Parts: sequence; structure tokens; C-alpha cells
Amino acid sequence: MRESLEKLLSSAIVFEYDLPHGSAPKVTVSNAKDDCYRNGTNSDDIKELIYNGLIDYGIEESGIDMSRLPQLHKLVLQSKIRYEKNDSLDTKIKYGFFGEVLLHLIISHFYKASTLVSRGYFYNPLERSETKGYDTFQIRNDSKGNPELWFAEVKFYGDYKQALPKIFNNVDKALSDDYLSSHFRAFVNFYDKMLPGSKATQIVDAFINDPDVNIVQLIQQNQMTLVYPALLICDDKNLAYDDIIKEIVEYINEKYTRVNAGNLTIPYRFFFVILPVKDSKTIKTDVIQWISSNHPLI
Repeated sequence: MRESLEKLLSSAIVFEYDLPHGSAPKVTVSNAKDDCYRNGTNSDDIKELIYNGLIDYGIEESGIDMSRLPQLHKLVLQSKIRYEKNDSLDTKIKYGFFGEVLLHLIISHFYKASTLVSRGYFYNPLERSETKGYDTFQIRNDSKGNPELWFAEVKFYGDYKQALPKIFNNVDKALSDDYLSSHFRAFVNFYDKMLPGSKATQIVDAFINDPDVNIVQLIQQNQMTLVYPALLICDDKNLAYDDIIKEIVEYINEKYTRVNAGNLTIPYRFFFVILPVKDSKTIKTDVIQWISSNHPLI
């Protein structure tokens, strides 16, 4: 990640605590600790993260030429994400990239995961639709040196009650062998953009050499774990930080009682990452305005 962006991120988003904490319980369907973050400065910095982070989201680090940031920014907008300048404001506000950029940055910075392949490469400008599949593809080693696949999801809504059904409608599909192996097959199309030397890249090598190979068995043999955080970004409703966290978690625990990972045969961790913000609609609207006006990059 670019130094200027990492410096901004370290102050704009700060880790507060994991759950349970105080009167806030843990999320009962999680099988790992849920993490809670806050906006450490102001909403302008969240906007800057999204606006500037488009480059890091859409292009692998080795492909970022610091002397060409404006050109790369436009390249991402025109070919790596869904962004149609003639769409209405209401349509643009519903784009997925706002949350996906923050997800990429948070996992890179706070969880020290490297980008396996930039998700922007999966976007097809001819289709002009949101990219399907996991919302990020990142990888790191655990304390024993075994690889963790951080294939995550994000929902960025004003109302968390609208976001949560979207998360839980996806999670059972995402935690399955078929869904996981289909992404590894798709990586073949972006092989030259993948992280060199990683265990995941070696699995793609094996698939290229023998398309009949069982990808899930290779993942098992390499002792990989699927880590699936669900990043929930939502309005704080002008509540105190602890109060909005407690309200969100209690609502999840009341409405959702199970996650089905019965079709996944490798170890996994599923947990929530929660980030309340002041006004999600204003954040998105201002980023859109900055795109239109060629707001300066950092």
C-alpha cells in the first residue's frame, strides 16, 4: 500500500475492541472474534480513503507508477470497477466499490494480508455490472506459517438492517467447496497478476498443468484456512459508539441463528468487522462529486 494512503488509514480508521466487550455480546454465529472499528478523525478522511484507494484496489502494487497516479485513477474508474458517468446519482450511490475499497484497505493494513490478485481485474467493462464473487482476494500466513485465504465480503448501507440480509444470503454459498474452487479456476485468467510464490499461486500452477486436479484437495494438503470476514459499514444513527455496536450485535443475534458451512471441507473462520460512520450517503455522494471534479490525489 502506498505510504501516503497507509498514513491516512492509520488515523482515519482505528481499532476499538473485539467482542464481547462491556455490555455488547459477541455475534453468536461467528466462530472467531468480531472486531469493532471507529472513524478516528472525520468523514472527510473516509472519503479520501475511498477516492484514493481506488488505485490500490484496482491495480497490483507493482503496477502502481507514482508518477502516473491521475492516469491510473482514471484507468480504474473506466475499466476496473463499475462506474458509468451517465448513471443517475441514485444508481451511483448503490455501486459496490465504496465498501470494497475500504475492505481491501482494512484487511491489508490491520490484518497484514497481501493481495493475492487485485479484484479490479475481475471486472468486465462489457458487462457493466458489479463483479460477482468474493469482495477481496488476500492472503497471509498464520502463526504456524500456514496460509490463510482472506476472501471476504462487505456491505456499506445507511441502515444495518438492510445490509445484514445481503450478508446472510451470501454466506452459505461463500462457505462451500464449489464456490472456493471456482474462484481458483478463475484465477487462471489473471495468473500474471497474482502474488508470485504464494501457495495459492502454486495451486493455480498445478491446475494449469493438470485441469483434472482436485483444487480443494490441494488446498487441504497445503493446510489452508478460509478466513471470511463480513465487513459491515453503516450509519451510527447519532448514537454513542458503544450503543450502536451493542444494538447491531443484539439485532444480529436475534434475527440470525446459524451459518451453514456444511459444504466446505477446509477449516474456516467467519466473523464480523463493524465500522459505524456518520453519514454513509454523504460519504458516497461526495466521493462521486470528487470523481466528477478530478479531486486531487494524495
